[in-house]
Amino acid sequence: MNFLQTLNTKPLIIKAVSVHAERDDGRKTRLLENVSIQLNQGEWVGLVGPNGSGKSTLAMLLAGHPQAAAGGAALFDGSMDRGFAGTEPLPFVTQDPDAAIVGSTPWEDVLLGLEQRAEAGKAASIVIRAEEILRGCGLWDVRHRPVETLSGGQRQLLAAAGCSAFGAPLLVFDEAGAMLDAASRAEVLGGARAIWRSGATVVWISHRLEELEAGDRIIALQQGCVAFDGTAESFFEPESGCGMPVVAYAAELEGGKPTGAYGAKSEVGKPEGMCAAASEGGKTKELYVAPPEGDRRSACERLGYRPPFAVETALALREMGYRLEPLPFSKFYRGKSRYLEVTNNRLFFN
Repeated sequence: MNFLQTLNTKPLIIKAVSVHAERDDGRKTRLLENVSIQLNQGEWVGLVGPNGSGKSTLAMLLAGHPQAAAGGAALFDGSMDRGFAGTEPLPFVTQDPDAAIVGSTPWEDVLLGLEQRAEAGKAASIVIRAEEILRGCGLWDVRHRPVETLSGGQRQLLAAAGCSAFGAPLLVFDEAGAMLDAASRAEVLGGARAIWRSGATVVWISHRLEELEAGDRIIALQQGCVAFDGTAESFFEPESGCGMPVVAYAAELEGGKPTGAYGAKSEVGKPEGMCAAASEGGKTKELYVAPPEGDRRSACERLGYRPPFAVETALALREMGYRLEPLPFSKFYRGKSRYLEVTNNRLFFN
């Protein structure tokens, strides 16, 4: 049984939300600035951005923990309708999985989560659901092992399994694989994908662009503002623009144009290549600050990221007249009539 079927399907909407932290000397530090996004039930969203761009603050808002932002010293403006995510705070997975684990074994931890839900008292359904969750996360074989004997990747998977058992319709993974080796990261990512395929909405925060898949939605933050919101494919495409229009910052208009030039900071600190919301005649309008003529960089490059090697290879082949459709995201790709394999940064193509 998919428990998500009983939840409402209204989108989660954040509208013009700004978050500032107040220092002891009275000064304010911007964490988020005029952020407007909409999350739909069942989406996989990759949240990227440099350190200090506001990713963790946004993660706390999405999971329903605004009081945790800036250590409890944050000031908020704007509105938020949590929609399908509900009104209760949701558990989320961080770099420290032990903070989310309450049982002494995976089996006990998942059962405790299920007993806190409406299924409490239905012993048979709880046991069946616990098995489904543990198998889906790849923890069935270690279900009775003490938590302290599990690997780092297995503990992260257990933290995710606990969120699933809790019934969280939205799961936020905040750099969950940052402290793990490659094999363990792959396990955690696979477990998160399995939970997503079961119907949950997943927000995956990571600097590792190779963890993306075709069709993923990307939201990129820069200096506390939304700098990109669109598909993974458009994130890597040269001259891809900004994805869907988003409200990024408020500025004054001079002759119908934003005051801040592309690549330079305006009076409110606009990062380059962003959308702008500007007021004119009492109405808000959305503008896109286009890159200068001749700048063909993708949104990925303008944000300071390097595309995964498979994507770089495909874009280089495109310049040679070999267009790969769809754009490959991993080292193995099979298109309409060509086969591409990337092994140890060497290309095999026919």
